[in-house]
Amino acid sequence: MVIAEPVGATGGIFVGMACGLAAGLVCGLVNGNLIAVFRLQAIVTTFATCIVIGGLALKVLPQAGGALPAAYYITYGGWVVGVPFVVIVLGVLVAAIGWIARAPRSTCI
Repeated sequence: MVIAEPVGATGGIFVGMACGLAAGLVCGLVNGNLIAVFRLQAIVTTFATCIVIGGLALKVLPQAGGALPAAYYITYGGWVVGVPFVVIVLGVLVAAIGWIARAPRSTCI
């Protein structure tokens, strides 16, 4: 699991969230490039990369799952100005994806 909290660190939750999102982005880029470059079927490639990534996760953490620090539950279950924190994160991600999708091709990454 990418999300971890260093002992005594402040802001570790947000660093963990950023690392988790970055890991997901890398996995998606690898999957997308396999599909685009090698012209593989998307569903088969997605299942295959899922199996490979799951195997890598089990190599890093020999036991599936595990406990998270209570601070993660407090943050993810928290509210900001009356709105659940996860809804804010979702809104930011949807806005970012919408911005990228509407950008002209010449300015896309």
